[in-house]
Amino acid sequence: MNIKKVLWMSNGMVDLLPTLMDFGINVFVPKDFECPSDFKFHRLENLNRIFLEETSEFDMMVIEIPSPSNLRDEEILLNSIETDRSDLVKFCVKNYREIVPVVDREGLERVIHHIEECGDVPLQERRKLSLKALLKLIDYYTKIHSMLSEVYASEKFEHLILEKIDDLLYGENPHQEASIYKLMGRRTFLEGIEPSTRIELSSNNLLNIHEALRLMKHLPNHSAILCAHGSIRAVATLDDPIENVRWVVRICERSRMRGSVVFKGKIDGNIKKLLSDSVYMVVAEDIEGEIPGPAKSVKVRNMSIEDEKNVYHSLGNGFVKFDTDFEDAQGKAKDLNADGKLAVTISKFLRSASAVMVKNGMSIGLVNNASSASEALKYLIFSSKDFEEDEVKGCTVAVDETILEKEILDSLRRIGVETLIEPGGSRKDEELLETAKNLGMKLLFTGVRHFRHL
Repeated sequence: MNIKKVLWMSNGMVDLLPTLMDFGINVFVPKDFECPSDFKFHRLENLNRIFLEETSEFDMMVIEIPSPSNLRDEEILLNSIETDRSDLVKFCVKNYREIVPVVDREGLERVIHHIEECGDVPLQERRKLSLKALLKLIDYYTKIHSMLSEVYASEKFEHLILEKIDDLLYGENPHQEASIYKLMGRRTFLEGIEPSTRIELSSNNLLNIHEALRLMKHLPNHSAILCAHGSIRAVATLDDPIENVRWVVRICERSRMRGSVVFKGKIDGNIKKLLSDSVYMVVAEDIEGEIPGPAKSVKVRNMSIEDEKNVYHSLGNGFVKFDTDFEDAQGKAKDLNADGKLAVTISKFLRSASAVMVKNGMSIGLVNNASSASEALKYLIFSSKDFEEDEVKGCTVAVDETILEKEILDSLRRIGVETLIEPGGSRKDEELLETAKNLGMKLLFTGVRHFRHL
């Protein structure tokens, strides 16, 4: 075994120390570094000797680089800049063939695995670990740079370090090459997609999955969502998983589109029987066997997608950045029934100028990204003809934009809409409330607008 002596400067991975020591590895800790005393390690008296002699007796260095201070104070920030550990990391990267650099738990676990397998860390693994160590340094110094730029009130910098996850089948069109990346240090739903199926996806497939998962986080188990062209097209949230899938497939067939069915749960044999050729892709937490027909099969380990801290959209070589919309979709309308809550939840995750019609936990109609909310409602009214009268009667409609035309209320009531939910805030609110009352329908205001232009 070539790993015999290790320099240890980490408090976050001490639970793995016994495993290293069981291999007969000698662990050395700098004399001024605080480490639990119940481990039998050696104290290193002179850390500077490594830099002075530009050589090392160690075969591996486990170095945890602390996060810089979050306090926006120049003196505190400058004093918090770590030099010894970062210099040691650079020294390891420079000499990775002789010294294995480890900067996080994942790296140490991989080292332990290799020692168990072959008694050493292979050259290619050493290269990967050195790249990760260098990236950790870059991340550390970019954070300091960003904070100091704020303190000095000079130019504002935000450093986005992108880590490649995988290549894609193609981009928006088959002739375009594409790859997927994530922001370093952030979790992403992309990692939850089973790697064997990930490489078979296009960017449009990922848009469908992403749009569905953003909404699915707020829906119960066994819910089903239909997506096409990066937009949500239908939602079903019944207790019966078969009925949920049956409903979204029905919408897919009626719309004459090739859509993606995203299901929160396991696709078993009974559900697979419901899938038709109109279903282009099936996404679920687990899928039993093969999906019949031409549909792609995609497994996503966890459908509770992590909320984005910020949203970035590319504009040429620039970006627009804004905070994630965490505002409660219900807003002021706290007395909503189950269909009302579902309608406003779906509406929040649609494109601007959209409308959704809900009854008994399912979307009866859904219009995404129209020219205006009024136009979306007009199309919703027109498309209601595809359903039986009793399927529409008593439904709830939600829109993301204030309605100004009284005639729209009359048309909605004629097809059986019982409740309309909208942001409100118009000078005509009182007039519309009176109109709705006379028509025998409810008009509720959330007081919150959830436009999504991008």
